[in-house]
Amino acid sequence: MLLGIPFHVSLIYSSHHWVVNSTPESLPLSLFNDFIHAFRMQVFFVISGYFSCMLYQRYPLKKWLNVRLTRLLIPMLTAMVLITLPQFIFVLRHTTAISDWGDAGFWQRVNISVWYLVSHLWFLLTLSLITVLSAPVLRAILQRGLWSHVAPRALPLIFVVLGGAYVLFQKLSAALLPTISSSAAFNFLVMNTLLYIPFYLLGALSFTHSEHKSNLTRLTLPDGLLTLFVVGLFLLNENTRTFGEYAFSVQLFLLFIIGLMMTKAVLALGHRLLNRESRVVTYFVTASLFIYLVHHPLTILYGSIMEEFHLNPAIGFLAGVTLVVIGSVVLYELHRRIPLLRYLFSGKPQGKS
Repeated sequence: MLLGIPFHVSLIYSSHHWVVNSTPESLPLSLFNDFIHAFRMQVFFVISGYFSCMLYQRYPLKKWLNVRLTRLLIPMLTAMVLITLPQFIFVLRHTTAISDWGDAGFWQRVNISVWYLVSHLWFLLTLSLITVLSAPVLRAILQRGLWSHVAPRALPLIFVVLGGAYVLFQKLSAALLPTISSSAAFNFLVMNTLLYIPFYLLGALSFTHSEHKSNLTRLTLPDGLLTLFVVGLFLLNENTRTFGEYAFSVQLFLLFIIGLMMTKAVLALGHRLLNRESRVVTYFVTASLFIYLVHHPLTILYGSIMEEFHLNPAIGFLAGVTLVVIGSVVLYELHRRIPLLRYLFSGKPQGKS
């Protein structure tokens, strides 16, 4: 979650077109941004699936759905009203990101509005859909041992097949339904769900079956070499379009392999380095959702100001991360003191102090 801050701040100084961009562009920050993008959300959904399965074991289905969806949809709707709507208005009036708004037709404006109102909240929408769709699968994993016979060594091949199927679906959708497949709603509701549900279920599987949990918290030398290779190929293709007209399809395919291998790398390192009591880690775990929700408009505001200064990218990046973190933490501490805001941004009932 917190990697969203360096990810979005680095976008300002990367070669990728974003809401706000500063010059000069920085190749190191472009590569850094691509590296985070290659694995961050896949690992997030693995962790989400793990803890969702833990809660499913604790609650009956109806209460589980109520708890999960309340904690996802209330913060999402709150953030749409208090964060992404003002952010959309700011982008429309004070940046050139939506320069074609005046010439856009009705449905084009609807599509643009959906992109900007959902914005960085897409993962809450996707996670809500996956929560509903996965309920019978989690029951089968917990009660009937679904996929218990799948060996951890088979996972790379399984994700290769899933990646190929995803690319094929994307190509067919683009060919047969070009208008629908290019819309924001299709991207958020269909493509994101299909991309991340395998990782969510992998997390659920690792909660139930110890051999998969052990596999995801152990990184062998062959695993490390394969991780370096696929990440390197992703970065090369992203910045040079090595595969030409197939570059986008290759990137989509690699997201599945990178997601699996980087999950192992992240969880293995986390298990080794963070498997202890820490007040700092506990604080940021508690604050991570709120910080993620508010960091995006702060980053856009910072980028829109810094567009005119043309700082050295490294200095601009470090300053941006520092200021956005400070601003996010200050807002988090302010919201903690208002029970209504605590509820709206967490979806959790607030007891007496």
